Amino acid sequence: MGLFTRLKVLLSKCESEQQKDELFSACEILVTNEQMGSRFKVVAITPELESDSVGCEQQLPGFTPLSGTPYAQPNSV
Repeated sequence: MGLFTRLKVLLSKCESEQQKDELFSACEILVTNEQMGSRFKVVAITPELESDSVGCEQQLPGFTPLSGTPYAQPNSV
């Protein structure tokens, strides 16, 4: 699950503003360039994705196709 999708779910379950602040701070550490955002990169190795029943290619949550890569072009994989 993508970080921001997961954050949204977790925030909806928070019982206090302090919990929400702690989640935001943790997320900020992971994504801001001043913290881990510029130091750590992630790659996912997955099986080839197949089209669903209406012909739309599936996409992994949290991974957006980058322009200029084969995965950004329809039907190129």
